[in-house]
Amino acid sequence: VIDNAIKYQLGAFKVWLSVPVLLDLVAEDDAGNNNKTALGFVLKASYGLGSVTPWVKLSQTDMTMGKFAEFQFVPKIEAGADFNIGSCAMTVNLEATIPSINKATGLPAGDLGWRIPFSAKVSF
Repeated sequence: VIDNAIKYQLGAFKVWLSVPVLLDLVAEDDAGNNNKTALGFVLKASYGLGSVTPWVKLSQTDMTMGKFAEFQFVPKIEAGADFNIGSCAMTVNLEATIPSINKATGLPAGDLGWRIPFSAKVSF
């Protein structure tokens, strides 16, 4: 596994990129697929505004398992904010998952997915 990550900060602006790569060039199944090779990424940018930090994130977390020639860009796009109120830290965001494209028809192979997650953590 090559777990690449880079972080850059300029004042209140931060960018973080992770591109993990899993390579197993030996293990193949009966059909000749290398089921242990994977590729994905996470790119997140944020801007700190005191107790509120808005951010956007683009990721490919459904990593391709198989040959890199079969890789499809199926991104998840998130926009949200982290809040700090006293000893409580909260996060709220909107996630949208873009469906993959069916190579035979050229049409989306699923529906656009979305959700609005919320989390809160209180520290004493």
